[in-house]
Amino acid sequence: MDAVAPRLESNTVAKYRSFLDNHLLPQWSGWPMIGSYLEIEKWLSELHDDYAEASVSSIFAAFSTTMTAGSVRG
Repeated sequence: MDAVAPRLESNTVAKYRSFLDNHLLPQWSGWPMIGSYLEIEKWLSELHDDYAEASVSSIFAAFSTTMTAGSVRG
């Protein structure tokens, strides 16, 4: 979050922090960064069971941003 927060609105930072705490870290914190595309797709399908498309899209956007920031920071 430190890498992306300065360029985001405060409400977006709060939303991403919530997604990290409630969805991303519980699912992926113990998973190696070199993961399977199929595992990510499975996770997204599971999210669709409980959340609307707009929510899943927002959660995935936070995931994607976090992964991109992590790969840039290396």
